[in-house]
Amino acid sequence: MKSMTTSHKCNYSELLNEKQLEAVETLDGAMLIAAGPGSGKTRTIVYRTVYMINEQGIDPKEILLITFTKKAAIEMRERLSELLDSENLPFVGTFHSLCLTILRNYSFKIGIEKNFKIFDPTDQIELLQEILKGAKKKSLQDLLKRISKLKNDFVAPLNAPFDLQEVYRDYQGALKAKNAVDFDDLIVKTVRLLEKHSEVLEILPFKYISVDEYQDTNKAQYKLVKLLAKRNGNICAIGDSDQAIYAFRGANVENFLKFGEDFKNMKLIKLDKNYRSTPQIIKASEKVIEKNEKRMQGDLCAAGEDGPLISVCEANNDYAEMDYITQTIDLKMGGLSRQSKELKQIEDVNEVRKFSDFAVLFRTHLQGRVLEEAFLRKGIPYQIVGAIPFYDRAEVKDLLSYLRCIYDPNDENSMKRVIRKFAKGVGETTIEKIKNYSIVYEIPFYQACLELDTISLTNDVKKSLGNFIKSHENFRNFVVENKLSDLIKFVCEKITYFEIYKDKRRQDNVFELIGYSLQFDDLPPYEGLKAFIDETAMMQDKDMYDQSKNVVTLMTLHASKGLEFPIVFISGVDDGLIPYEFDEGINEEEERRLFYVGMTRAEKELHLIYAKERNWFGEKTEMKKSRFLNDIPSDLVQEKFQERAIREKKKEVADEQESMF
Repeated sequence: MKSMTTSHKCNYSELLNEKQLEAVETLDGAMLIAAGPGSGKTRTIVYRTVYMINEQGIDPKEILLITFTKKAAIEMRERLSELLDSENLPFVGTFHSLCLTILRNYSFKIGIEKNFKIFDPTDQIELLQEILKGAKKKSLQDLLKRISKLKNDFVAPLNAPFDLQEVYRDYQGALKAKNAVDFDDLIVKTVRLLEKHSEVLEILPFKYISVDEYQDTNKAQYKLVKLLAKRNGNICAIGDSDQAIYAFRGANVENFLKFGEDFKNMKLIKLDKNYRSTPQIIKASEKVIEKNEKRMQGDLCAAGEDGPLISVCEANNDYAEMDYITQTIDLKMGGLSRQSKELKQIEDVNEVRKFSDFAVLFRTHLQGRVLEEAFLRKGIPYQIVGAIPFYDRAEVKDLLSYLRCIYDPNDENSMKRVIRKFAKGVGETTIEKIKNYSIVYEIPFYQACLELDTISLTNDVKKSLGNFIKSHENFRNFVVENKLSDLIKFVCEKITYFEIYKDKRRQDNVFELIGYSLQFDDLPPYEGLKAFIDETAMMQDKDMYDQSKNVVTLMTLHASKGLEFPIVFISGVDDGLIPYEFDEGINEEEERRLFYVGMTRAEKELHLIYAKERNWFGEKTEMKKSRFLNDIPSDLVQEKFQERAIREKKKEVADEQESMF
């Protein structure tokens, strides 16, 4: 039956190249789209969906589009909204958002209450700290990584390595006791649900399934896709084996390479024309990646015009590396800074750039901190992605915890956090007393807080906790009749939040959170608050990247995937960093793919910088240029050298970032 959706008419043959059009018009059965970087992958998915609805009359409810990041899902939904004159769009979301939707409706079938909480990494660490008293945060993070891998491989605590069995069991038990799940549980438990209850699988409306970034699926995601595609067999997987960079999270590129073994008679379409980068960038990146064995041959070609050679700069140390990056940005913007004028390094530029045209990519978080300091010193405006996750920042986490316990006072972890932070004079000893009282009388932690008169506490502590509880109840009354964004502003005002966090950058993060909350204002109050809590719990730092800001973007190579910039710098192209040498050695194929991803983010210019000497943990360390640089043909390279020439003057540090200009 034809859907009621109306839309703009599309001339697909004019909008798409021959291979994209073939992918759009192939709807039934299994199809693998091998899409190289910049080859119009999202465009193809969007028009394929429009074609299904408008030309084939497929009900949007029967279409499922799965992405890996919320940002990608939002972009895809916005592009579909421009082409479909209907609010009745297909489900477009991440693996986690899809599984959350399914579990919210059917989790009771596997013994999970429908109002379960989602524990983010900080919550998980705090939970493990309760189990393993005195353990260091780094060791707990390593422990969580091991547990995460076991979960995604469907290994139960009883079958885990002996040294993990007890803590893994206790961790899962503690989650259940707190009516909580972690990120891994969202997918793993959905798979268990669909395996044990086929009737749920039959209820789901999805008949046409598309999965973006299929090369990054782990075992749990892979099993979920196979279950969803089992009924109708209409599965479209999109990805690129050369951009598989998440093996450390359990992703398996073999899921992509062996797609045809899982789905018989599959159709393979290769999108091999790059519309993003210059031929020089494409040729150089292809020469780097062709050394890998585990790949589906790409033969990527550039559709654009010639550009400049790849700049490969040897810096005599890491300070010179920072100078090269900041000076080059300055020169590309017209050479307006004091520094350029003093050095008389003004050059003619064909196009004066803006800050947002530049991205600086790096391999490790430590490099990000050094870059951030350099940009602060030079007064260059920037945003950093992939260092401290946005939702792990104290000012954000504290406010989110407050909102979580406004929604659910029995969220013990959040309640403890906000009491520590906002109930004056209340410390661990008091919290421990309340906790013990709740255990003895078998009541929730917050209920114990309401019975202060029966707990042995000082009058000052009772007064402070009493004031806190009074404010908390006031907030719970406020949310009933007010918009979410107004609630957050009200909380910030009443607890003098900006007196606690006076730093402007911290305050900006809070305003960013308030801005994000606006999209939930149209929902009924408690429903909007719950949706906001769920969404923020699943957000990745990359989801908070704001492309509209006129600032330089600093980000890890991993976080850069899916993005593009006119001018890209990759800093630290040294052996030991790229490829990165970790405790187990080097996964050279994965590292080569990661470098390839970084290179192909560049549209017009690519700058690769290595240093002969770096300051690591207070010690000067000699470095060698990355072996990957040797794979780039010399006729594609312009070699440069940067010495440490500029010394900072004591009073030259900018108060405002824009003051450099």
